[in-house]
Amino acid sequence: MEILRKAFCLLVIAALCACAGHKTERAQRIEVYGYLGDYTMFQKGTPGRALYVYRKPDVDFSDYEKVLLDPVIFYWKHTNRLEEVPEDAQILTDKLQQLLHKELSEYYQMVATPGKNTMQMTVALTDVKKTGTSFGANYLALASKKLSETALDTPALVGEATVEIKITDAASGEMIAAVVDRRLGSGNTEKPVSSWDDVYNVFDYWAGIMGYRLCREFGRKDCKRPQE
Repeated sequence: MEILRKAFCLLVIAALCACAGHKTERAQRIEVYGYLGDYTMFQKGTPGRALYVYRKPDVDFSDYEKVLLDPVIFYWKHTNRLEEVPEDAQILTDKLQQLLHKELSEYYQMVATPGKNTMQMTVALTDVKKTGTSFGANYLALASKKLSETALDTPALVGEATVEIKITDAASGEMIAAVVDRRLGSGNTEKPVSSWDDVYNVFDYWAGIMGYRLCREFGRKDCKRPQE
């Protein structure tokens, strides 16, 4: 028992050191739910990118000046971990929609209809989990996040979100890029009950990195990379 206690304390310390200054981090594993259909064309994302990415080989993003952002949706087919999502689904999708629109509008003209030189972006949340802080255990949450990577599911103390995003040429409908990503929160919240804080932090990061990546693809010099 003493050995286990010491080992757990070391794990807590390691988790605190690893998470200091970071609100979210990329997960090591992900489960896909079929929203994007065929995943065979995806490649493993390099550090700093989504877990899996696709880019049409000959696409030139500098040709696109406008973005048509479809309403963010939940896609929960075959998902069994969304017990609390239905009542909050609209709040969560509205939040991600708002953040994406705000970030993308910094670099692109946002439009409501398909047209020439327009990218159409479809975003589907496929899983989310609240930050569980009912025990007031922020330190345990950080440690449990490290333990979580030994299995796909994170412990209840750490919030997370999974997304599948498709970008098409709005005129032709051809897919030019796509990402599949799962990120974990820090579990570090002062609220006494479970909350969506970690998920909101993940949303913030996704919106920021999407704007940054597309900005870089467009060749602009004023791109702002978000902090993880």
